[in-house]
Amino acid sequence: MKIVVLACCLTSGCYVSADVASIEQTLAAQSFTGAGVSHAGSIMTETKDLNLNLGKSVLRVLTELDLTRITFSPASGISKIDFISELTLTAQGTTGVTPLPDAVIARFAAGMPIAANGGIDAEVMRVDVVPYLQQGLPFRLTVTAFAPSADWSLGIDIVLHAESDGKIDP
Repeated sequence: MKIVVLACCLTSGCYVSADVASIEQTLAAQSFTGAGVSHAGSIMTETKDLNLNLGKSVLRVLTELDLTRITFSPASGISKIDFISELTLTAQGTTGVTPLPDAVIARFAAGMPIAANGGIDAEVMRVDVVPYLQQGLPFRLTVTAFAPSADWSLGIDIVLHAESDGKIDP
């Protein structure tokens, strides 16, 4: 992680302005139940809630955090992801004191390129995810696919661009 930092320590703490080139995080593989031989190829839609945990001390000083790349790759039971017709990753909103709308942050649709390793780089939307993370809200992965017969799982790698302009107390 490359960080350009301008820090001026004051008696009450440090003021930090930083531009983080990237934060990379590998999430736990997401497992899906196969359809069995008699239902293989039938259309299925399944959702999984994911939590991105960057730590409260990091979130306190972030002013912006954007998803720049998300890669889904075959983890087990499959060799490529060409059977997926649609995939979305949505930051789940809230209607609480500080309402946040649901926001699609990444999507993939049939016909988009499949990588040589059988995985995909989803299209990324520009959405600041800091408010969602600060409130501990989940991110919902929705997969619509022509179901394989056997159980399978997806590996998920994300790359985020972060900006900070905050005071860090000693």
